Amino acid sequence: MSRIILVDDADTDRTLISGLLRRELDCQVQEADNGEAALDYIDARRPDLVLTDLQMPGMNGLELLQAIRNEYPMIPVVLLTAQGSGRIAAEAMKAGATSYVPKRRIAEDLARTVKRVIEAASDVPISPQLMHRMDYCSCRFTLTNDPAQVTSVVCQMQRMLRCLPLQDENERIRVSLALEAALSNALFHGNMEASRDLPNGGEEARMALFRQRWNQKPWCDRRITLTADITRSEARFVVSDEGAGFDTSRIDPNVMTLDTEGGRGLPLMYTIMDDVSFNDIGNQVTLIRRRAS
Repeated sequence: MSRIILVDDADTDRTLISGLLRRELDCQVQEADNGEAALDYIDARRPDLVLTDLQMPGMNGLELLQAIRNEYPMIPVVLLTAQGSGRIAAEAMKAGATSYVPKRRIAEDLARTVKRVIEAASDVPISPQLMHRMDYCSCRFTLTNDPAQVTSVVCQMQRMLRCLPLQDENERIRVSLALEAALSNALFHGNMEASRDLPNGGEEARMALFRQRWNQKPWCDRRITLTADITRSEARFVVSDEGAGFDTSRIDPNVMTLDTEGGRGLPLMYTIMDDVSFNDIGNQVTLIRRRAS
């Protein structure tokens, strides 16, 4: 059973969020109403994950994140972001938060995000020390439109990332989640064209469209390609889909925040990776993460 510490100064939000987590996941939830209390709980219980609001009196979420990263770098931190906190949330992501969930999308995204981060943090591959001795790896995958294949290839890349010297294991998880965001975008927005045909659709509508198109042409024949080149100096991932692409001129990374409309994929990629670039038609993205200095 996973142990989660939930930090939020709003009683109603804590009740709502802890209840959702207990219904959706096999977990214990310890609630804290401020950052100082959360650190006491972390010292006593060493949770599998910390879920924290950003805007709190006293020690805010960014300061709590920095304290956790200094004292307990192996514990992943997921942010709860309210409307208008996008810039400070982006700052927290750059400072080492593992992922984030907008409060307006708690019902749709929270349980899935927490489950994915805990799974990534508990990954124990065979001979991890041997993977640290690998000098480079290069591989190419051709994936069908199967979300399970996306999950599997991300887990494999997470293991391969031990080749690249990063700050700590949490940073390896963050890079793998950014790659997963790129692959999920290629699947749902690229090959399945969900954003074009459901511009305002929620998660339920997106999955209904996905199931409808699973065996229909031309969508069922499209593929996703992932090329990965990981050395001791950098990891380079190229993700391509066979959809129509999108207008990349609409992306301005200099003004992007975690409030950006259109989902969590692009903000995760831009805040975690060192370089993100698209081809001209927008159906291929290149992600680069360099070694820690």
